[in-house]
Amino acid sequence: MQAALPHVDRAGGHLLAVASIAGIVPIPLAGVYPATKAAVGELAAQLRIELMHRPTSAGVFYLGMVESEMADAVADDERIARTLDRSPGPLRAALPVDEAAGRIVHALEHRRAAAVAPWWQVPVAAPQLGLQLAVETGMRALAVARELPRRAVGRGPGAAGR
Repeated sequence: MQAALPHVDRAGGHLLAVASIAGIVPIPLAGVYPATKAAVGELAAQLRIELMHRPTSAGVFYLGMVESEMADAVADDERIARTLDRSPGPLRAALPVDEAAGRIVHALEHRRAAAVAPWWQVPVAAPQLGLQLAVETGMRALAVARELPRRAVGRGPGAAGR
């Protein structure tokens, strides 16, 4: 994101980090994976706040399992396979790749601060994402928000625009 930011900033675009629902909800037998996905989500939330006075925006997309080699490898773990076998259908169904890609494109086009797929994971993510929205809304009204860096598109990094 750091490398892409100057280019996206010139266009006033939207950066979208892709994380996993495991970054919001503890996933058993997943090791450090959920922690890394939580870090991706928090990085995007922090960047979104720092960009709030610029034309560039940032968001995060929390995906559930997508049909992929990773999904196959996860299902190959006997413990996880047994857990999935005992889970309700929607909880174990992987999202088709085209559907995941389409939802990511939609989130980019609509400059989503946060998006979640598949749909049934929204209630799980809602408390954390709602709290982030409340904090960001408050930030816009606070004096500290006026201290965030502002930069006009096309001007050098020293341009304050305050």
